[in-house]
Amino acid sequence: MKKTIENLGSLFSSYSRLALGIFLCAATLSATACSDDDDNDSPEEVVVEADAVDVVEGTLVSQTYGLTESVADASQTAATNEVYAGKSALVCGQPYNSSFSASNSQATYSYAYSVQKSYQLNCNSSGLPQSFAYSHSMSGTYDAVRMSSNDGAEGAFTLTGLDASSATADLNGTYKRSGTQISKVRNQRTFNSNVLYNISNLKVNKSLHKIEGGTATLVIELSADGVTKSYNATITFTGNNSATLVINGNSYVIKW
Repeated sequence: MKKTIENLGSLFSSYSRLALGIFLCAATLSATACSDDDDNDSPEEVVVEADAVDVVEGTLVSQTYGLTESVADASQTAATNEVYAGKSALVCGQPYNSSFSASNSQATYSYAYSVQKSYQLNCNSSGLPQSFAYSHSMSGTYDAVRMSSNDGAEGAFTLTGLDASSATADLNGTYKRSGTQISKVRNQRTFNSNVLYNISNLKVNKSLHKIEGGTATLVIELSADGVTKSYNATITFTGNNSATLVINGNSYVIKW
């Protein structure tokens, strides 16, 4: 009898080990399958249009020291040097250079950038001001609601319509912002980005230094997890710290 009990115990132990092995194997396969579903997104899902919108917003708004702030500084620099008043002490054709730090910290955003700028008053043969050239480069970081970034930008603008008879100046030029962003939404991916603006006839208020109208075309390039996508877009400034971005026929209102 003792031998029989020992045999039954040995048999039960064998079955237990077999069941345990099957359970562990199934668990391993299940975990692997779940991991594949979460991590192996298709290229179409790695970078999506909504990511492009978030990145463009980060290049544009005042809360990230975006294009709107660079345009404001260009206009402010002209005003400070009395270009709009028609009595500037700037020497025609002579470049001037300066640098400053731009930073802000609020409950929902913060930024810190080092900015280098150059500006020049261009005149006609009679010495009358015709245009004001402004260029800048900057590097730094921002942290906003949907994204944080370590990036830099370069801009080259020309302001015309300088005489006091008009309340706005016209601004044309280019603006490029590049860097690395970490998304705080959707899949919270890390992106490398390049965004190029070609700016056409922005209307800039000479007193408030805000953009009241005009357009720009954009080329947006995003890379993440080995996938790169490019988007062509347009943006129309509608005043009141607002603009409409259009990508692939889809419209997005951006406010700052």
